[in-house]
Order: sequence, then C-alpha cells, then structure tokens
Amino acid sequence: MRARIETVLAAPPDVIWEVTRRSSTLVYVNRGMLGFDGSEHFPARWSEGQAVDTRLRFFGVLPAWKHHLHVHRCDDEARVLQTFEGGGFVERWNHRIEISESPEGTHYVDEVDIEAGSLTKVVWLYTKALYRYRQKRLQRLVAQMRRPN
Repeated sequence: MRARIETVLAAPPDVIWEVTRRSSTLVYVNRGMLGFDGSEHFPARWSEGQAVDTRLRFFGVLPAWKHHLHVHRCDDEARVLQTFEGGGFVERWNHRIEISESPEGTHYVDEVDIEAGSLTKVVWLYTKALYRYRQKRLQRLVAQMRRPN
C-alpha cells in the first residue's frame, strides 16, 4: 500500500535538498511522534549506500522494534532520496522523497510503500498521520531558518 503526502515549502529547492539530507533533520521532524535510539551515531549527511540499524521509540519514549534503514538512492541532480526500510512486523517501509521547484515554492513529496501483512492498513493510516506531522515540522524548521538572527 502506498502513502503519498505533499507540501510546498518557502525556500529554494537546493536549500530544502541540503536540509533533507541531514540526519539532524530526520530526528527533528519526527520528534514528538517517533524517536531513534543511537541517532547520535547516524551519519551527519545521508548518501547513497549508507545503512543504519536503530530501535524505534514511539513518542520518543515507548520502545518499539529494531528498524533497518538503507539509503538506496541519493540523487543530487534529481533531488531524490530513496530508502529501503523495515523492521518488526513491518516487512517493507520504502520511503522516497522528491524535491522540485514549483510556482508556489518548493514542492516536497514523501511517498512510502508499506507492507505489514494483515496490519498494512493500520500502518498506512499511521504513516499518513506521521508524514503530515513531519511535513508540518519541516515547514517550522524552514521558517526558523528564514528568520534573521
């Protein structure tokens, strides 16, 4: 099952692309809904071929399953970041981020392919909520970047 969530961000595509590749951004946009044990050991900047194993924490505190994340594609020219992920009962959580210029600003797309057996629909619903939350947090981060010091 596929979840697709889109937003428009008020910063140039190259800036959004650079921010998206930072592990600190991954941690920030998920904070409050999802945490990662050992995130301080994540690479500073994601690139193709990197992989990490972590334990997920719902709401940053409730331990969940071990999760594997592998960066399958990181294309600077196309501004596409694609990961192959999974863990616990979630067999497949393949995430694709696409960033492009649009007349309104920067078009940002999260697309997640999910397979979790009989729980796929439940995980899909959670995914929709999580990525809406993440995109709101990303909008907040971009707004903070634009404020003068």
